[in-house]
Amino acid sequence: MTSSAPARWRFLGTATGIIAVAALAALPFLVDAYMLHWAITVLKFAVLTLAWDILARTGQVSFGHAAFFGLGAYVAVLASSTLGLGQILSMLVAGVVAAGLATCLSALFFRVRGIYFAILTLAFAEVLKVCATMLTGMTGGAMGLSARPLFGGDAVKSYFFILILALFTIATMWLLSRTRYHFGITAMRSSPEVAAAFGIPVVPIRTIAYSVSAGLTGVVGAFYAFYTTYINPESAFDVAISVAPVIMSIFGGLYSIAGGIIGAVTLTLLQEYLRTTFEYGSLIVYGLLLIVSILFMPKGVWGLVSGLASRQRSPAREVAS
Repeated sequence: MTSSAPARWRFLGTATGIIAVAALAALPFLVDAYMLHWAITVLKFAVLTLAWDILARTGQVSFGHAAFFGLGAYVAVLASSTLGLGQILSMLVAGVVAAGLATCLSALFFRVRGIYFAILTLAFAEVLKVCATMLTGMTGGAMGLSARPLFGGDAVKSYFFILILALFTIATMWLLSRTRYHFGITAMRSSPEVAAAFGIPVVPIRTIAYSVSAGLTGVVGAFYAFYTTYINPESAFDVAISVAPVIMSIFGGLYSIAGGIIGAVTLTLLQEYLRTTFEYGSLIVYGLLLIVSILFMPKGVWGLVSGLASRQRSPAREVAS
């Protein structure tokens, strides 16, 4: 009876995942254009949040992921307009460029950690923002660049593209959690010195995590550029792009796939609801709700749900024994 409990929970999780994917696949045919746009926005922030969490799991917190988001946007638009590449290929190139830049930066940035690493990433994002503003011949400066509509403006195809990217990100993180590197990542988050003493390659793992995180963020930035058909330094390198994944991860639950998804879905829709409900002061209400939730749910929504579920399973195990 005791051994059947984990199998029951695995079956429930698998069934829930299949139902969720089927519902997401049917969603664009059941909603109007406005709701479809917000479904795309939610998926965009879900990928950004999960990508940010990949790096955070290694113990390095970035406040500058807007650098890779904006870089991906500009690289994709320039690759499409200047080199004549297709939009999907341009987005892949943007992801590769962002990942390559993160790999190069890791040699310098990983010399520090904690708040110093966070400040470095934030400063680098601002440097790229200034560069995009000053290089008018390439980026259009403050006026920005226009891009061809993604899939000719077909929102349904855009939805499925970002949905596939979200599912790919989830699958990557799930597979990573099933490898032996998962324990190394958990160990280095607690104490990188102890992890290194036990033979865990801390710097290489962090470099890979940073590159994957940046690459996914770059693809999302490229998607954003083609989806909105216009970018400028203010929108592409917006600080909110860096801050949103941090807040969503903390609210939903750090270091978990479910937490990142919960945070992205809840806060994106909550922000839009407050914006349309309260003509003035919606950001104040939004901020207060975040403060209250962080104070009373330090492990996030998923941490709270997991804790309640584990307490319910414990009496059952005691009875079975």
